[in-house]
Amino acid sequence: MENNTLIPDTFNSPGLPALRSERKLQLEALRAKVAKLNAFASDLDPYKPLSEETKAELSALGMVMLDDPFAITNQLVVILEDSIDELQKLEAELSA
Repeated sequence: MENNTLIPDTFNSPGLPALRSERKLQLEALRAKVAKLNAFASDLDPYKPLSEETKAELSALGMVMLDDPFAITNQLVVILEDSIDELQKLEAELSA
C-alpha cells in the first residue's frame, strides 16, 4: 500500500496543535469568567436581596453560600483571585 504524503501523520491523532487550540479555548473561557467576576465585584451589593437569576449565575461561578453578605464577598474575592492566577499562568504558557 502506498503512503500518502499529502496527509500529515498527526492528522487523525491528537497532537500539539490540538492541545494548543484546546488551551486557547480554555484561555477565552477564563477571560470571560474573570470579566463576569469583575462585573459582579463592581456591581453586586450583597446586602440587597439577590434575584434568582443572580443566584443562579453566582452558583454557576462556584459560589455556594449566598445568604450571608460577608460570605458572598469573600467567595467572590477568592474565586476572582484564583481565576486571575490561572489566567496569568495560561497566558504565560501560551506565549512561551
